[in-house]
Amino acid sequence: MDALLTTALIIGAITAIVVGVTKTVQFFAKISRHVDDLVGEEARPGVPARPGIMQRLENIEHELTTNSGSSLKDAVRRIEANQEELRKHFTGGNPE
Repeated sequence: MDALLTTALIIGAITAIVVGVTKTVQFFAKISRHVDDLVGEEARPGVPARPGIMQRLENIEHELTTNSGSSLKDAVRRIEANQEELRKHFTGGNPE
């Protein structure tokens, strides 16, 4: 009976250790993915480089400020100007 109890305790301890190690590895893998998102990743064979969060924010900021006409903000301004011209054309310049 003592051998059976000892075997059960050993199996339980091994199971607890395996589960603990697995959860710890998963936790650190998740942390690693978050760090990779923050700092970016170098290109490697078959996988393109991924910019870090600061580079991505700079790209977004670039699109939201006027520049040589290629930003999103410039495109919105062109659309607004075209719509204003169409409104004036169709309403005779009278606001509705």
